[in-house]
Amino acid sequence: MTASAGSVVRWVGSHWLAVAGTSFLIFGLGVVLPVAYSAPLLLRIRRSARPPLGLPTLADAAIDVVIPAYLEASVIGRKVRSAQAAVAQHGPKSRVIVVASDEPTAEAARTAGADLVIETDHQGKPTAVNLGVAQANAEIVVITDANCDVEPPEWPAIIRRELETAGLVSAHKVEKGGRESFFWKYERFVKEHQGGESLGVVGEFIALRRAEFRPIPAGEIVDDLWLALEIASHGRRVRISDHIRTVEEPARQRDQWERRVRIAEGMLGQHLPRLGRYLSFASGRRFSVHKFFRLTIGCAAFWAGTGAVALAIPIVTLPVAVLVTAYAVSRYSGILWPDRGLLPVTTAFAMQAIPIVAGFRLLKNRIRRRQSVGWVKVSR
Repeated sequence: MTASAGSVVRWVGSHWLAVAGTSFLIFGLGVVLPVAYSAPLLLRIRRSARPPLGLPTLADAAIDVVIPAYLEASVIGRKVRSAQAAVAQHGPKSRVIVVASDEPTAEAARTAGADLVIETDHQGKPTAVNLGVAQANAEIVVITDANCDVEPPEWPAIIRRELETAGLVSAHKVEKGGRESFFWKYERFVKEHQGGESLGVVGEFIALRRAEFRPIPAGEIVDDLWLALEIASHGRRVRISDHIRTVEEPARQRDQWERRVRIAEGMLGQHLPRLGRYLSFASGRRFSVHKFFRLTIGCAAFWAGTGAVALAIPIVTLPVAVLVTAYAVSRYSGILWPDRGLLPVTTAFAMQAIPIVAGFRLLKNRIRRRQSVGWVKVSR
């Protein structure tokens, strides 16, 4: 340790309470700011109705459902049948299109009676979505995952109505008996407080006019956010419907960890460099306060506060901080006892470790010049 670094450590150790208090206050702002920043918007939305887009009515529009599926042989049949039942009321022009990146999933989709099955190599979800939408001919396209249920069954009528005043409509996400119910409740609260106008879409369900779809670049990791950004940055409304939700079984803890690290990698490596674009329009600024603050300033403040506490009495508090962090990350990532419930403090520590791990992976991939195919899946 250099002399200057040692001086910093000693200063933090002697002022640990002030440093920790300030740091955790900044961290807490990441929870409060998304709500506080959106309050004026909510008031405006409540006081005035949104003007129509001036586009043709969608009252009789057909809907094509595109399901990109990889290693989904056990669930694709149910998804195909439920999607067909939902869009059946909209006439014979509505279809269910499955883009299968493995043969068992393709065969299961054919057996279930999908209107069109496109079998392709595993090239990532963006490529699969692009292939499916290219074959769609309905005015409305819905992109949805194979492993989730969409509720209520009347969702086609809802999106036809909501796309009259929005460029893209998504849903709220629910995990059955999930260990992160508080996280999803908070996310829903923020989106509702923003009057439903949010770029925080879920890839499990996205609906838009086919004419407004733009092919997703093959290397995009957070492909659903890329679509939302494309729509919103061109002046169109991105809406999270209050009436539609996706429901799915919670992923195993190890899979959940990998998914979150991967999303953080995409946010830091691909979307943070686009910050100027986000800041150029209102919903982009709200998203930045919500997500980018949490991944960068909020995360840094959390570890600064934790470090200050660790240096309070180094011989005691430092080992405790290291052990708590190691335990939390090991538990959350599924290495230790993945079937047991998680304590809030465990989740808090582990989720703040995700941007750090994502940053290291991003750096490693760039050094090795590796490009992600944008889709890591678990066989179902």
